[in-house]
Amino acid sequence: MCIRDRPQVWEENKLDGYIFVCPDEATIKIAEKLYTEGAAVNLVLRKNQTVPTISADTQETVSKIVDYFATQGKRDILFITGTDNQEGRTRLQGYLDGLARNNIPFNEELIIDFGKFMSVDNDFKAKTVKQFFERKIPFSATILGGRWAILSVLNAASDFGYRIPEDFAAFTLSLIHI
Repeated sequence: MCIRDRPQVWEENKLDGYIFVCPDEATIKIAEKLYTEGAAVNLVLRKNQTVPTISADTQETVSKIVDYFATQGKRDILFITGTDNQEGRTRLQGYLDGLARNNIPFNEELIIDFGKFMSVDNDFKAKTVKQFFERKIPFSATILGGRWAILSVLNAASDFGYRIPEDFAAFTLSLIHI
């Protein structure tokens, strides 16, 4: 439910409280207002000084995903992210930590980092992922750092005849609606 009118939603629906998952800045302001007015509010996956939060350590999460793939015998893990922001850099560090902990050698060819490009649009991202598939670099799993990444990988996999999870495992770190 999108909350834009607090009194109407709160009073008419007799809500016990609000849970906002990955809220944007406008929604965080609404959550702060609701919380200061006495509503039960929690933010999930966003830190905030005013409203109680439930969050996960992204670096540790990515590292544990690498651990999981390693226990499944998947050691050539494609990682797609953008290190132009702190979240992307944190995810990359988790990937590197997981590789090191599982004695998996770092392979630069298994990193697609859009952070090194200025103002990258989704068409460019899709073409870059497709080019990776064209190079036929073997991989058995992928960790995807953004919504655009899963769509690019799904499209490229389909174009090249790959099936998920039969040909490779995939894990995305973003919520996505397909």
